[in-house]
Amino acid sequence: MFLPVLKTYPKSIIVLNESAIKPKKIDAFGEKKMLIVGGTDLADTSELIAIYKKITDKAISMGYEVWFKDHPNDMTSLNINFEKAQIIPAKIPLEMVDLQFSVVVGTASAAMINYGASAVSICKLLNSMNENDKKLRINYLLSHNPDARVIDHLDMIFL
Repeated sequence: MFLPVLKTYPKSIIVLNESAIKPKKIDAFGEKKMLIVGGTDLADTSELIAIYKKITDKAISMGYEVWFKDHPNDMTSLNINFEKAQIIPAKIPLEMVDLQFSVVVGTASAAMINYGASAVSICKLLNSMNENDKKLRINYLLSHNPDARVIDHLDMIFL
């Protein structure tokens, strides 16, 4: 037998019906702003850091302003400091950040869902992530953002 649990919230908290929440797609093509969404995400930390540094260096050489936001959970954050990138504090939800990005790079973070075709997954580039995990993470991202791009080579980010 299933009994529902009822929770009451203080009147200061507005509770929305889940069906009323629709993700918005954010595209800022034309601007050269890149966001890298960090987190360990079932891959080797040193491999992720190396790839993100290559992406950062290439983006800056192409005139992009690069921003980095680490995962808010200390257990899964990369804990790195990109000297050439602006840092968004990890504990601030990305949905609360009032910035537009033309490219959003990560593995397959939930934070990438709202960025439409601007979202770019690097899962296929990760040698340390097993094939089943890659498939699951990519399917997760594409099921929520079918316009996201999954790349096979770093240069594909900038196409």
